[in-house]
Amino acid sequence: MNPKFLLMLLFAAGHLHAQTTDTLKASTGITMDARLATTDNLKQLYVFTAGYAFEKYSPTMKLLGRYSNNRLGTPAAIDVSNPMKILLWYADFRTVVMLDRNMTVLGELNLIQAGFPEVRTVASARDGNLWIYDEVAFKLRKINPEGQVLFESQDLNLVFDSRLSITCLYESNASLFAADAQIGLLQFDNYAQFSRSLPWKDITQFIVDDNLVYYFQDNSLHVKQLQGWGATYHRLPASAPTNNSVNRWLGHRAVLQQEEGMLKIYSF
Repeated sequence: MNPKFLLMLLFAAGHLHAQTTDTLKASTGITMDARLATTDNLKQLYVFTAGYAFEKYSPTMKLLGRYSNNRLGTPAAIDVSNPMKILLWYADFRTVVMLDRNMTVLGELNLIQAGFPEVRTVASARDGNLWIYDEVAFKLRKINPEGQVLFESQDLNLVFDSRLSITCLYESNASLFAADAQIGLLQFDNYAQFSRSLPWKDITQFIVDDNLVYYFQDNSLHVKQLQGWGATYHRLPASAPTNNSVNRWLGHRAVLQQEEGMLKIYSF
């Protein structure tokens, strides 16, 4: 039986000037045995199925490619912020699998073997490299696909009063953002140097597109400006399940696993 989960899929919005609230609207439903899903900025859908197949679909739901791997289980995260280099993060095995746009394997990196035994969060860098948070050294690091360190932050255990617990990383506009539920959203430059923190707490997953931060909280999609502090909120309809376990989102669409085997698409 599939666990019920909520998958928010958001494509970038324009600038926000006022704080408003509206409701996500149901559109279509897709019968699919999905464990995890996301979408890229081209509105292509990526689904990891119960049969350990990772599938890519066009906006019209035409199957474009498939990758299968039953060695590593279910990935903890799918990062398609760079559709030319797709990242699958198998957290239990501390292994990253990188695919091209045709779902062909570009490479595989075991972070334990590369010398990073305690990493829980991985993200794609726009230049084809990887971002990781090394929980042993308390450092944010950019590494290449072979595991060599390119840039690293200062010891973040000395910057903050409490030990960081980073749940999500995302690169946008030459900045890297990291979510810590207790501290908020942290911003770093492209060389891993700390810039500032934003007081938006209890965020577990998010994306940043241009000047906007998207995250799901309290059964609503929050869209906030990085500059100007404008915000909008989009609630799920009352008929939708209230399970707030969000896995990934991008764009102006929301995909909710409403029943076993059914992905329900919402939009705003």
